[in-house]
This record gives sequence, structure tokens and C-alpha cells, in this order.
Amino acid sequence: MRAVNVHDVVPKSLELFLNERAPHAVMKIAEGLPWCYCHVGEELALDHQNSPFLKPSVDPSNAHNLEALLHLLDG
Repeated sequence: MRAVNVHDVVPKSLELFLNERAPHAVMKIAEGLPWCYCHVGEELALDHQNSPFLKPSVDPSNAHNLEALLHLLDG
């Protein structure tokens, strides 16, 4: 399982390069490159804006906050 905050742009930004949706031949050529990766496990989408215990914020970095993610997993 892979827990992801739906408002976190970091897990989505790496998809702009090479990921598991690229053709196999392209991934084989690029497999040693540092920006080549694939997601693992099933995605568990969490939304920090749905929690009544987290303060609302317009700061986009809050979506990448480990404490908030752990709170969502616990709740």
C-alpha cells in the first residue's frame, strides 16, 4: 500500500518524466536514470482537507507534511 495525500504535488510531479505508464522499451533504455521510477503497491488516497482536526491552510507544503499524513492514516 502507498499512502498519498491527494493534494500533494510531489508524488505527481515525478510522473512528468518516466514512470510505469511509459512504453516498456523506453523504460528498459532509461532504467538506470535517476528520474526513472514506478509507483509501488495500491494507492490509498487521503485528503487532509477532510479532517476536522487539522487546521485549514493555503500553504501547499502542508499537503506534503508527514505528521498530517500519519494523522490521516491513524484516523
